[in-house]
Amino acid sequence: MNFTSTSPYVDICIEYAYAYPQGTLSAEFSRTVNRICRRHSDGEHATTKPIYIRHGPFETEALPTNIRDGLWHFFGNRQARSWNQLPFAEYFAQVKAEMVQCYVPFRSFSEESFQDAMRLRVYQDTMNIMAGRSVDEVSSKTYSTLQKFKWRLKRTTPPEL
Repeated sequence: MNFTSTSPYVDICIEYAYAYPQGTLSAEFSRTVNRICRRHSDGEHATTKPIYIRHGPFETEALPTNIRDGLWHFFGNRQARSWNQLPFAEYFAQVKAEMVQCYVPFRSFSEESFQDAMRLRVYQDTMNIMAGRSVDEVSSKTYSTLQKFKWRLKRTTPPEL
């Protein structure tokens, strides 16, 4: 993945949707989460339990306090309704800023962990596109079964996972 790319973010997600099946992306998502957690396994936020906040008799919210739960809270449970038109490099900088701002353990991340976190965002948004959520923004590419078939016929090299 080229983190200095000037291609629009949504186009990169569509390329991943052409190149890989959803099962492969899901497995890679899990491997990337495990890779980040292994890097931070000796940190103070590695094994702490989530904080549960009761909002009423039937509603409880779990606020993450460890890296794995924080990654799931930030990336895993996100259903994208729109995709960013920013160039990939600018969107990467924006995601890093959001991560540092929203959750204290992310502040200890190295550049390598932030790059893996951006991979999580790409995989998640790609799976959302494949699940049928429409891309409302103007894009140079569209995702459909026919377009995916044409992309494979061209034998284009798939983007790096």
